[in-house]
Amino acid sequence: EGLFEPSGLAVRGEDIYVSQRSEISKYSFDEKSGQWIKSVVASGWETNDFHQISAGLPWEPGPTKDHPGFFYMSRGAGLGKNRNPPDHAAVWKIDLSKPNGENIEVLSGGHRTPNGLGLNTAGECFVIDNQGHWTPANEINHVQKGKFYGFYVRDNPPMAHPSPFQPKERDGETGVTPAAVQLPQDEIGNSPTEILLFPKGHEFEGQMAVGDMRYGGLNRVFLEEVNGVWQGCVMRFTQGLEAGPNRIFFGPDGSLYVGGIGGRHAGTWFWVNPKTRKPTYGGLERLTPTGEKVFEIDHMRATPDGFELHFTQPVAKMWLEDMYNYEFSQWTYKPTGHYGGPKIDFHELDVTEAVASEDRKSVKLSVMDLKEGYVVKVTTDPVSELGEALWSADIWYTLNRIPE
Repeated sequence: EGLFEPSGLAVRGEDIYVSQRSEISKYSFDEKSGQWIKSVVASGWETNDFHQISAGLPWEPGPTKDHPGFFYMSRGAGLGKNRNPPDHAAVWKIDLSKPNGENIEVLSGGHRTPNGLGLNTAGECFVIDNQGHWTPANEINHVQKGKFYGFYVRDNPPMAHPSPFQPKERDGETGVTPAAVQLPQDEIGNSPTEILLFPKGHEFEGQMAVGDMRYGGLNRVFLEEVNGVWQGCVMRFTQGLEAGPNRIFFGPDGSLYVGGIGGRHAGTWFWVNPKTRKPTYGGLERLTPTGEKVFEIDHMRATPDGFELHFTQPVAKMWLEDMYNYEFSQWTYKPTGHYGGPKIDFHELDVTEAVASEDRKSVKLSVMDLKEGYVVKVTTDPVSELGEALWSADIWYTLNRIPE
């Protein structure tokens, strides 16, 4: 008890770490007293706005065996009062080998509402962000030291401080690092939250799950590094949970645990019991795999002349190689000081060739007029060779780089 908006949790050995609004707390169990003893791992920053949650805490091992490692934590910008404390709208790295007051490294800036972080299979950190001013679409950013990701904060010390690494020129382009994956507003994202790696042995091992408080479900993200830049695609995973997923975690039994939060005041997802008419504004749900194989889009990779689309089950070769079974479109965004932003340069694309793989679980698609820096949406609706319909027919790929 007594925590202030606990928004991140990690268990390392026998200790429990919690990131809250004003500090990272460590709880260690004392055998003699039978009590949990609290100590402060990191603190000392200002907080003056309800958006300034402390999301985290993905852990990274240290450089040596004896090093306790690092935590990643994000701090939201000051939005409600148009005030931003120093080093906010940022991602921080916490060195657990150093004492409180000396262990915070500011990695990146320009994050509007970074309500979730996660590490991919390569150990690279990614942070979510919500649509808003200077952020025309929801996005997932690859955290890189010294980079700025687009959300400008008022520069008027001592009341308001710019985001770390914020350029003086505000045009949405100069000095801005593009998102790794964009989640178009009201299509595949609205209030994305935590990013979580699917564990080893899972059907989607290596991909990442992303919660969404507004849509009441989870999406899947596939990431790949192309010409030194991370990019990838997002697909639906599950919908219709009882409360908006804010924190997600895989348990040792392989189940996915979902912590939901929300309410009418926040415009987030909630379920209304049809019998009692009572809403569910929060709770903990467990999603347990049944072991049944389902027919879905597994992922999509970029190729020099288009994409390679993968399914979880075989599809008839004749169907896969029919170019008219795929609808492609692409667009980009122009960040401005307005809330959100429309699609820019939207147009449909033509598939010129489709070549199925031998196992009929993937198809190489040649696509005309692809542009770097654009979102590419694909809609396709095959039936598997077992006669199963596809669960979700859409996929969104952020094409930062076309492979050479």
